[in-house]
Amino acid sequence: AVVLELGAGDDLADASVLTVGSGVDGVEHLERVAHVHPDEAIGLLTARAHEVTNLLDEHVSLFHRRLGENPVLGLSTDVVVCGDIELETQRQIAACVVPRHGAAVILSSDIGHAGARLVLDGYGSAVLHGIGTDPILITPVGVPRDTAAEIAVLLDHEHDASADEPLTDELVRESEQRPTDVALAPASEPSTAFVQNSLLDSACSDNGDDEWCRPEPALLVRVLGRPVVPDRPEIQGLKLRLLVYLACQNGRTVSRSRILDAVWGGEARERKTFSNKLSDLRNTLGTSPTGSPLLSTATDAGVRLDPSVMTDVAVFIALAARARDAASNEAIELLSDALTLVHGEPFDDGGYEWADATQDNVQTHDHVLNAARDLYRLACDAADLTTARFALVQGLKAVPGHEDLYRLRMQLEHRAANTAAIHATFNELTHQLNVLECEPSTETVNLYRQLVGRRS
Repeated sequence: AVVLELGAGDDLADASVLTVGSGVDGVEHLERVAHVHPDEAIGLLTARAHEVTNLLDEHVSLFHRRLGENPVLGLSTDVVVCGDIELETQRQIAACVVPRHGAAVILSSDIGHAGARLVLDGYGSAVLHGIGTDPILITPVGVPRDTAAEIAVLLDHEHDASADEPLTDELVRESEQRPTDVALAPASEPSTAFVQNSLLDSACSDNGDDEWCRPEPALLVRVLGRPVVPDRPEIQGLKLRLLVYLACQNGRTVSRSRILDAVWGGEARERKTFSNKLSDLRNTLGTSPTGSPLLSTATDAGVRLDPSVMTDVAVFIALAARARDAASNEAIELLSDALTLVHGEPFDDGGYEWADATQDNVQTHDHVLNAARDLYRLACDAADLTTARFALVQGLKAVPGHEDLYRLRMQLEHRAANTAAIHATFNELTHQLNVLECEPSTETVNLYRQLVGRRS
């Protein structure tokens, strides 16, 4: 990108751009760009320094030279851009550059004594050091996803030799379906784990058209944190554990033996005792808007809780699934709403060991992590650092001590040029891992040192 800007832009129209090493491709058509051997670059930079030195011997400064006759005669600028070459070779090339002598070198490594340093992260933002007293934050400007998709359609059409017809509105409408995301995560081919897990059924049925209904449960059962029924706080103890287990089945009939295994730990219970507990919960829950009991009467097949009684995980999954097929702005809103549901670690109380045995707990963690990463990336693309930070904070509520999220948090604070927050984030991670008698990984420690400028 640097070579393309220098070689094609007007900022340095009188400059020659020399590339050294591999990794600088796709610019062969630019007249001002030439690929040279490292030794040739060193020779050209040395010659440029001597030429400008001789000119300075004749004039007080290059500014006075420009004021005289033929101001540009004999003056030009050489910019050497080093690609993938050895660090020692980059140092040798940099040593040939004398400040204010008509040459500059752009290196892909930090040689320590560079006049300015540009630190990039994986999302296109950068911090420029060495120009003035304070670091300069550079935030990328992204093309909206829908616009990018339409551009992709135009490019595909342009390169299709058989496409002789002009573009139609139908082609453009197809571009709004985010083809890249659909190819990566087709909604018509969910994973086996997604289908089989009791928590992972869609919270809103497919009505056969493009309309989508936001989940509106008649009664919400919270499990993203300490289990509770916000609208019915009086439901506690065994009654709450029974309700949570049934709600996690998403309207499926559950046998008596499975309920005994999950809620009573497999202990034998008389049928009358079991029926009494169900009856007590049924009376507490009452009826649905249609007048039918929210909890069915026990039969030989088992017990069924009305699908309108939903867990926050089911709502979370429905919002996150919709976000995968939505435009960026809508996806940010949906994922933000989903992560707002997170109040702590899933099933964070005693009596819910069944969630570990059925993998519901693990897969709920995965859903929160994926949503947090997705919202973080979308928010960074939109230069919305506040929402990106919210995504990571909510993700860490569900999965404390997760190093990947902490690394993203440190990169985010680095992007905001907030060194104090980088230190605080790393210290928080260290504290979390100390509780688990663990230490940060080498990858995390190296990233921390790189971001704060510390050497090992």
